[in-house]
Amino acid sequence: MRALTRRETLQGLAAACVACDGAAQVPGTCATASTGTAPGYCLVEPVLVRVDAGALLAEGEAVLVRVDDQTGVIVARDAQGYFARSAVCTHACCLVTLCDDDTCTGLLSALAACGPVGPSTSGRALCPCHGSEFDLATGAPQTGPATVDLPAYEVSVDGTDLVVDTARVVAVAARTAA
Repeated sequence: MRALTRRETLQGLAAACVACDGAAQVPGTCATASTGTAPGYCLVEPVLVRVDAGALLAEGEAVLVRVDDQTGVIVARDAQGYFARSAVCTHACCLVTLCDDDTCTGLLSALAACGPVGPSTSGRALCPCHGSEFDLATGAPQTGPATVDLPAYEVSVDGTDLVVDTARVVAVAARTAA
């Protein structure tokens, strides 16, 4: 019998937390996604994530869209347009949560929800595993242990939806016109 990896243990705990809340969690049903072909960041397959009504985000708002138990994206809008960041912490590959205030004392949980979580106007995300805090506009960690920025992904507009392509990493300053 093989021992569970740390990642498998955390995923099991996350699933148990969801079960405690009485919400059924079926991997792959959180967002509309189509799988890419090559392994990507944190061993997560590249996907196209459709964010229903994402183009209706107001300036300063962000939502977290969970694809499955190990993949998620954060989509936000600022004065320059829409942008997307990985919702997977660069320290230990845990899913981050959106903060509901500027100090991250309140969190919008991604563990107990399927699909979009938010909107949040804090502009920050927190990794619940080890406490790394990230600035959404830049993806940069504000507190450790993470030292690497959250990757930025290409965003396109399709009617009132946004489509995030996690196979296409873009510059941090890249924005899609609103």
